Amino acid sequence: MIRRMVLALLLAGVCVVRFCPGAGEWYALRLYPSLSYALSFLASAVPFSLDEVLVLAAVTGIVVGIPWARRKGVRWKRIGCMVGEAALWMYVWFYWGWGMNYFRDSLYVRAGAAPAVYDEVRFRCFLADYTQRLNDAYLPSFSIGQVQIRDSLRTAFCRVPSCYGLSRPAAFQHPKRSCCNALYSGVGVLGYMGPFFAESHLNHDLLPLQYPFTYAHELSHLLGVSSEAEANYWAYRMCVSSSDACIRWSGYFGLFGYVAVNARAALSPSGTALPFLPEGEQHPFRQEELCGSRRPVALPSGRGRSRLDARELKNHALSSVRFRFCDSQRFLEKRTN
Repeated sequence: MIRRMVLALLLAGVCVVRFCPGAGEWYALRLYPSLSYALSFLASAVPFSLDEVLVLAAVTGIVVGIPWARRKGVRWKRIGCMVGEAALWMYVWFYWGWGMNYFRDSLYVRAGAAPAVYDEVRFRCFLADYTQRLNDAYLPSFSIGQVQIRDSLRTAFCRVPSCYGLSRPAAFQHPKRSCCNALYSGVGVLGYMGPFFAESHLNHDLLPLQYPFTYAHELSHLLGVSSEAEANYWAYRMCVSSSDACIRWSGYFGLFGYVAVNARAALSPSGTALPFLPEGEQHPFRQEELCGSRRPVALPSGRGRSRLDARELKNHALSSVRFRFCDSQRFLEKRTN
């Protein structure tokens, strides 16, 4: 009885935070930093992902436990109640552990800024400036260790003003190695946030060039960011402001795909071509191919291409499921903001 009363109170708390204005921001500023610190500290004691262990244990419990309970003569109604209660505990753990960050104010509200109205002329100016900065940051090789990258970006996040409402990273909050990396490579996932134990995860197949941007993206989720767009913003901002040239190059390159896709979608028909990365050139990215050429060009294989884009690692059926899940996430973000 006490267990179910506690569960009911936790469920009610999720509803209160979901529907009361300002409650999501209160959770993100007052509760989440302590909760994430405690959960991350617990998870840091082991090198593997506790989130994955929990999910695999839950799935195994259902697959194995239900037939075992039936052989013991347990009624279906009793089994349904047990599975339903376990699912509700997972539900409240997800939201109290991290998921209520979905209900916080948007970055625009926290920064006291208003979304800019789209203007094609200004967007083209941004493309010209971005392409120039991308070319200026270009490096033919990438020579920086992962430990140095993590230390540098954690320090950068510690300098973010408190008005943005991010938690402070701790030294023991290292990204975990996934036990199911082939699955994530199959759907093209570079990394993900584990909500049950406040663990960030990075794909083993990341190229060195992708590591800083992806690490900063997942670290921002760990610090209380739920929106994928905002996580990309913080990853870009932290990387391009770094004093290390390799991290700056990763920041500009990490945003490259999003810029190209948005340019193709937003610009007039004369600007629908994607940029390309020709071999052997010091300045490989051309602004006119972002916004001024009709010639459709794609990224070639080789330099600048992620191993996660390779056909032998991609599973198109799994990728389709992932895209549908991402669409549902974006729908939830729109509903909660």
